[in-house]
Amino acid sequence: MAAVAGVPTQLLSQAAVLISQPALDAMLKGLPGNAAGAFTLRLVDVAPQANLSHHLREWAGSYVLKTEAPGVVLLSFSSEKAYKAASETLAGGIRGVFRV
Repeated sequence: MAAVAGVPTQLLSQAAVLISQPALDAMLKGLPGNAAGAFTLRLVDVAPQANLSHHLREWAGSYVLKTEAPGVVLLSFSSEKAYKAASETLAGGIRGVFRV
């Protein structure tokens, strides 16, 4: 039987196990929000008058803040430790300021 154009010749589950960890890491770094291997939190419904630096002071110097859209902010942390601490502390957000 002839191969049909566009039809995979190998199952995805079989191909996935052949990818090396460094290659997988490189692919994941290319995803939005994972630039340079950063750990990212997305804050939504950010109040216009919100003083985010006050709420994020514990991690000052450990993150880069980027406004994605009005009311949406991305926090890219430089380390997994800072990311996890912020994730646990901020949990669902701060009422009237933002949601995570």
